[in-house]
Amino acid sequence: NLDVPVKVVYQSGGEKTERIPLTQRSKHVRIEVEKKPAQLIIDENYDIARKLSPAETPPVIASILGAEKLIIVPPAKDEFKYKEIIEFFHAKGAQVRASQSLDDAALGATTLLLLGHDNAVTRRLYGEADSPAAGLSLLVKKNPRHPLKPVGIVVSNSPEETRASWLQNFQYDTNSDHTF
Repeated sequence: NLDVPVKVVYQSGGEKTERIPLTQRSKHVRIEVEKKPAQLIIDENYDIARKLSPAETPPVIASILGAEKLIIVPPAKDEFKYKEIIEFFHAKGAQVRASQSLDDAALGATTLLLLGHDNAVTRRLYGEADSPAAGLSLLVKKNPRHPLKPVGIVVSNSPEETRASWLQNFQYDTNSDHTF
């Protein structure tokens, strides 16, 4: 048996919670209420396992690695630090675009990979990116212009760190961030 918590919130204040036993795939339910209801909340605390909606699914590294359409936005300076990353994704069909060439519509239309702590698009979307103490960091976030399109932010201290770290350990592809 599976019991589903159902809460009725009344317009005049107060609430009532019942647990409805489910014994079949579909069931009609009738709940007696004492006052005029304002809201009905089913499984408010997500007690029941379920498939997440796309909006609830966190962005992960794999969503960048496997993106069908990807725009890489190099930093205004020190692009040489990210040569291996740019070559890797460019070989998979990614476009490389300067930050000033992207308007708000373009920022929400596709998956983005933003390179460098001084990236203008990172500042437009999120503010400043943190620099790793050492090595390379990869953070994947939801795009505020289109929450179903992930944004990867890569920050590296040197081309040597990038070369040593990039694609070294992508058993972490189900994570949202990783520092190498």
